Amino acid sequence: MDVAEHAVGEGVVAVAPGGVAEGTVCWARLYGAVAVEVFGHLDFALTDPRPLFDHTVREVLTALGEPPADRRSAAAP
Repeated sequence: MDVAEHAVGEGVVAVAPGGVAEGTVCWARLYGAVAVEVFGHLDFALTDPRPLFDHTVREVLTALGEPPADRRSAAAP
Protein backbone atom coordinates (compact mmCIF):
# COMPACT_ATOMS: atom_id res chain seq x y z
CA MET A 1 0.00 0.00 0.00
CA ASP A 2 1.35 3.42 -0.92
CA VAL A 3 0.30 5.79 1.82
CA ALA A 4 0.99 8.80 -0.40
CA GLU A 5 -1.88 7.73 -2.68
CA HIS A 6 -4.30 8.23 0.20
CA ALA A 7 -2.84 11.45 1.60
CA VAL A 8 -4.90 14.60 1.38
CA GLY A 9 -3.55 18.13 1.26
CA GLU A 10 -0.47 20.06 0.27
CA GLY A 11 2.88 19.18 1.76
CA VAL A 12 1.87 15.76 3.06
CA VAL A 13 4.96 13.68 3.72
CA ALA A 14 4.92 10.05 2.61
CA VAL A 15 5.22 7.70 5.56
CA ALA A 16 6.23 4.06 5.37
CA PRO A 17 3.34 1.67 6.05
CA GLY A 18 5.17 0.44 9.15
CA GLY A 19 5.17 3.99 10.50
CA VAL A 20 1.47 4.34 9.85
CA ALA A 21 0.82 1.01 11.56
CA GLU A 22 2.91 1.95 14.60
CA GLY A 23 1.19 5.33 14.86
CA THR A 24 -2.21 3.68 14.67
CA VAL A 25 -1.32 1.17 17.37
CA CYS A 26 -0.05 3.95 19.64
CA TRP A 27 -3.17 6.05 19.04
CA ALA A 28 -5.41 3.07 19.80
CA ARG A 29 -3.56 2.36 23.06
CA LEU A 30 -3.90 5.97 24.22
CA TYR A 31 -7.55 6.14 23.15
CA GLY A 32 -8.21 2.88 24.99
CA ALA A 33 -6.51 4.11 28.16
CA VAL A 34 -8.61 7.29 28.12
CA ALA A 35 -11.83 5.36 27.40
CA VAL A 36 -11.16 2.93 30.25
CA GLU A 37 -10.84 5.85 32.64
CA VAL A 38 -13.67 8.01 31.30
CA PHE A 39 -16.21 5.20 31.16
CA GLY A 40 -15.07 3.52 34.38
CA HIS A 41 -14.44 0.12 32.83
CA LEU A 42 -11.90 -0.77 35.49
CA ASP A 43 -13.55 0.83 38.53
CA PHE A 44 -13.95 -2.64 40.02
CA ALA A 45 -10.19 -3.21 39.87
CA LEU A 46 -8.53 0.21 40.19
CA THR A 47 -8.96 2.85 42.86
CA ASP A 48 -6.72 5.20 40.87
CA PRO A 49 -6.39 4.74 37.09
CA ARG A 50 -3.60 7.31 36.75
CA PRO A 51 -0.66 4.88 37.22
CA LEU A 52 -2.07 2.68 34.43
CA PHE A 53 -2.47 5.70 32.15
CA ASP A 54 1.04 6.98 32.98
CA HIS A 55 2.49 3.54 32.24
CA THR A 56 0.65 3.42 28.91
CA VAL A 57 1.93 6.88 27.93
CA ARG A 58 5.50 5.87 28.79
CA GLU A 59 5.19 2.70 26.68
CA VAL A 60 3.74 4.64 23.74
CA LEU A 61 6.49 7.25 23.90
CA THR A 62 9.12 4.51 24.01
CA ALA A 63 7.50 2.79 21.01
CA LEU A 64 7.69 6.08 19.12
CA GLY A 65 11.40 6.45 19.86
CA GLU A 66 11.42 8.66 22.97
CA PRO A 67 14.02 7.36 25.44
CA PRO A 68 12.67 6.28 28.84
CA ALA A 69 12.57 9.08 31.44
CA ASP A 70 15.45 7.63 33.49
CA ARG A 71 17.77 7.69 30.45
CA ARG A 72 16.45 11.10 29.32
CA SER A 73 17.25 12.78 32.65
CA ALA A 74 20.69 11.13 32.83
CA ALA A 75 21.57 12.47 29.36
CA ALA A 76 20.49 16.05 30.17
CA PRO A 77 23.36 18.47 30.86
